[in-house]
Amino acid sequence: MAPLEHIFIGKNFGLKKDYDKARSTFERIIQQYGDKPNLAAKSLMEIAVTYTQENNPAAVIRTYERIKRDYPFTDLGMRAPFTLARIESTENPAISERQAFEKAIQYYRDLGIKHPNSPVSYKALYYIGSIHMYTKNWRPAVNAYSEILLTYTEKEYLTPVTLNLLLKTINTISIAELNDYEQPVRVYSKFIAKYPNHAAAPIVERMIQGVKELKRKQLEEKALK
Repeated sequence: MAPLEHIFIGKNFGLKKDYDKARSTFERIIQQYGDKPNLAAKSLMEIAVTYTQENNPAAVIRTYERIKRDYPFTDLGMRAPFTLARIESTENPAISERQAFEKAIQYYRDLGIKHPNSPVSYKALYYIGSIHMYTKNWRPAVNAYSEILLTYTEKEYLTPVTLNLLLKTINTISIAELNDYEQPVRVYSKFIAKYPNHAAAPIVERMIQGVKELKRKQLEEKALK
């Protein structure tokens, strides 16, 4: 419990607006618990929070750069490039929104190349999809989530919860945003052809039929109009 107690102490200093003491507390945690990367990354995030409260975006950016550099494979480290892009797109006049997010996407692509078929590449592809969703770049977004479905089919990746989320996301983007009923059918048909004996195959097959039925109803409604 000791590390968590230190975190709460630092947070209390932040609530009292004693930001220097808060940051020094979090820095001590990083030094004392250097063998716990998730805790260290959490401490750095709390430091970023203090800079946000002081309205110091440059320091926030520097802190998230530390998270990305020093703890790249923690949850916060994996999320840091996306977070940085969102901050820089609004706070850094030297970089445009497009440049900020393209920089993050390239970082994730490089991670995927360096660590293929791994939890790192899986998370990197997930964040690529998230960035495209955030920027409403719908076609690349659905392509990223489709790639996840077709590539990461092992049990540790394609859990029932993840499968449900991927199917809903692919359907929503394809149908609601792109008005493209063929995209999910193509992706799901590829899944069935590639993994006919996968435990998720019957669910994906039912989804194909569901999308086709939705398209049929849409065509009927247009005909009535």
